[in-house]
Amino acid sequence: MVFDLGGRNGKTYTIKLKNMSKNNIVITGATSGIGWAIAKALDYKGNQLILCGRREERLAQLAKELRVPTLALTFDVSDQRAVFDSFAT
Repeated sequence: MVFDLGGRNGKTYTIKLKNMSKNNIVITGATSGIGWAIAKALDYKGNQLILCGRREERLAQLAKELRVPTLALTFDVSDQRAVFDSFAT
């Protein structure tokens, strides 16, 4: 299945998915761009999503727009300690 998604800032992303239904998926960079578009595409497929990004308000906005169960984790992936701490809780 191919999704053409209008991304933020007028960009368009094409995502091709194969048998990706009902999985638990971690998406880093979910607050914008390709991460945002991937979350939208995987929402359509009925997955449970763990959304990760630096901007808490953008994660909350995205979570509200999705139909599937989500968990939003706010951290910077370049900070290894923050990554481990976020997943440990």
